[in-house]
Amino acid sequence: MAPSSLSAGPRADGELSLLELLQLVHRRRWLLLVGLLLGGLGGIGVVALVSPVYVAQALLIIEPDRAGRGGPTVASASDTLDSASVDSQVEILTSRSLARQVIAQLHLETDPDLTARPRAGLLRLLLGETTSDAAAHGDLVGRFLDRLAVKREGKSHVIKIAYRSGDPVRAAEVANKLAELYMVGQLSRKFDASRRQSGWLQERLAALKGRLDASEAELARFRAASGPVLGEGFAADPGEIAGLNGQLVAVTAERAGKEAVLDRLRRLVAGDGPVSTLGELGSSPLLDHLTALKADLLRREAELAAQYGERHPKIVDIRAEKAKLEARLQQERQALLRQFEGEVDRSRAKERALARQLEELKSKALQREQAVQRIRELERAVELDRRLYEDHLARASAEEVPETIRAPDARLISEAVAPTEPSFPKPKLVLSLSLTGGLLLGIAAMYLAEAGERGFRSARDVEEVLGLPVLALVPKLDTRRSGLPPQDYLLERPRSRYAEALRELLASPLLRRPAGAGGKVVLVTSSLPREGKSTLVLSLARAAAAEGLRVLAIDADLRKPSLHALAGLKAGAGLVEVLRREVPLAEVAAVDPKAPVRLLPGSQRLSQPTRLLGPEGLGALLMGLRPNFDLVLIDSAPLVAVADPKLIADLVDAVLLVVRYADTRREFCRACLQSLIDIGAKPAGVVLTQTDQRRHARSAAHDAGVAAARLGGYYRD
Repeated sequence: MAPSSLSAGPRADGELSLLELLQLVHRRRWLLLVGLLLGGLGGIGVVALVSPVYVAQALLIIEPDRAGRGGPTVASASDTLDSASVDSQVEILTSRSLARQVIAQLHLETDPDLTARPRAGLLRLLLGETTSDAAAHGDLVGRFLDRLAVKREGKSHVIKIAYRSGDPVRAAEVANKLAELYMVGQLSRKFDASRRQSGWLQERLAALKGRLDASEAELARFRAASGPVLGEGFAADPGEIAGLNGQLVAVTAERAGKEAVLDRLRRLVAGDGPVSTLGELGSSPLLDHLTALKADLLRREAELAAQYGERHPKIVDIRAEKAKLEARLQQERQALLRQFEGEVDRSRAKERALARQLEELKSKALQREQAVQRIRELERAVELDRRLYEDHLARASAEEVPETIRAPDARLISEAVAPTEPSFPKPKLVLSLSLTGGLLLGIAAMYLAEAGERGFRSARDVEEVLGLPVLALVPKLDTRRSGLPPQDYLLERPRSRYAEALRELLASPLLRRPAGAGGKVVLVTSSLPREGKSTLVLSLARAAAAEGLRVLAIDADLRKPSLHALAGLKAGAGLVEVLRREVPLAEVAAVDPKAPVRLLPGSQRLSQPTRLLGPEGLGALLMGLRPNFDLVLIDSAPLVAVADPKLIADLVDAVLLVVRYADTRREFCRACLQSLIDIGAKPAGVVLTQTDQRRHARSAAHDAGVAAARLGGYYRD
């Protein structure tokens, strides 16, 4: 039965058992041994070839000289012993200037450690050295600093000075000399600071006095220049500014209202609007008289229009008189409109006068405020300069330069002594590290070698990953030595491993024909091309024919048929023509020249596989062939390439999956098998082709090893 689901790996829990792990180590033991050998030889080489290195160290403690300090003006790097101050002393100890002094006093220009060529990169890494660019290019000071190690001991105020050298005495001399020159340099800096302090204070006082005088002069000069601005004439009452601002707002509103009315009246006058809307223009005796006359004319026109027709002379005269009267009315309205425009102009002039008056008051107030602000700033500057001058004057009066030389801010608590044993190399440590590295290298090589093999290497691998039994392990043939292709190897050497593997496959229930039933139809497919599928079909057909079975081999690969070429037949009409009913089956079916096997070759024509390989095409053909043959083998295209095998899978009794030994990736096989299961196919088993017998014997699988070696006498390859 086909599995309903596929496992994701070789184990449900994804882990190897202890026995499998031991088998893996045994199989890859040479990689592990080579890694250990390389590690051991590397460690021995380091111990034998590397010159010994001695490290001498001295200890300094940073302690500020507070008792001997005469005043606060003599600065020291360690006034406040915080972490940054101690770290700064570490940087001073590793400075290039201090290194030059040590080199000059100890005459290290010819020291072999500093004049020798830099070590190789791997040896520098083992020794813990970090060569700078300057040291690599022959800088003597840079090489000296590369051998010097200065660091702070934890969070304390203790600094360790360590120096590496091939001479233990020289290493101690350098560490002690560096500490000595550092403390001498501190004393020298303190003496110079005390000697310069007095002159510096006098210069500082003179500069501050001049700055104070300049600030006071600037204040007096600005007050004199700002006298008119600060007078009563520039004083602006806030109430006056507020009153003017209120008047300006009222006038502006009045002007805006009149302008709006004026604009509306202009449009009404230009359009001769109704009399009721023109009342805002005002009135005059003449305009009232003209309006009364117009009303009388309109009344008379209405009476005459009721008695006479539209063209009556009286009506025409009234209309002419009305037009003249209307012109007079328009002239009078224009005159009143001009009077209203004058009122608007007077409102605008009043608004501009108020705006100018308000702007002048604001400008005077702003000038006065700026002047007052500037005077306050100058007064603050004068006060600040005066306080600074008085503070320095008090310090200069209280300062007393000490006559005695102060003690340094550091002292030596442990001088360096010549070491008796080298710090590197240490044979036990080097050998243990090298062997550990060799072991890790061997394990990494074993892992990479094992991870690189993603194919199936045993029947158990197939069963655990795919859930299918392995029906046979077909060995890989050396065709160049034998001169025989695999499909002919069975005929020439019937007692070979290859022939026995095919007979084992024939004996499986997959190919066994039930009693009283028709011929068995088996689909042979693979995940990818070049897995030996077509060769297996022809070889298996010949093996079955040699056992007396009636065998038919069908080449159902509609894209790249190959059975006819393997059997030595010429290309011609094939399966496509038979399924399209263009050529009878009897004319297309051929006989294998080397065995009693009937062949239905593929066709060079490409047609629609969905129609030809369905139940009405290939299915009907197989139903007619079952009674006439004991075994029908169908060679199809790979599952990953096309969908043809999935169409045929529903028409056969069983599906045989061909997998190339240690080559086809497990992910491809798992995906292809799952695709068959999804369509309801019946994958019955797997055949591992091109099995490397020697490699399989070394894999420690249950179907390899000693048993396979003992059975070798039964075969004649």
